[in-house]
Amino acid sequence: KCLEVFRKNPELNLILMDMHMPVMNGIEATKKIFKFCENTGVTKPYIVSLSADSFPESRKKFKDAGMIFSVSKPFRRINIKQALEVVLTDMRKGNPRNSFVDCKRQTEKT
Repeated sequence: KCLEVFRKNPELNLILMDMHMPVMNGIEATKKIFKFCENTGVTKPYIVSLSADSFPESRKKFKDAGMIFSVSKPFRRINIKQALEVVLTDMRKGNPRNSFVDCKRQTEKT
């Protein structure tokens, strides 16, 4: 579904990607989105992974797939805020997508 939505709305610059979806996992969907961008000349969106899987090898896969930020589930609003701050900072720098932030669940209630 995410891939279908992005193809219809290629101007999107941020996707919050659930990593464990029933039909296609988040890594596969991310790769297909990026391939679509390469084939059409559309700017790649920032993709933030959302996953309860916090194993280092999984986080490395998220990063290697091109995601810029990883948020652990369950998450709080502050975690999404942190992801948005990273994306906005990179966009202000000219869209380099050269950072990866692994955000563990915060205990702060916001």
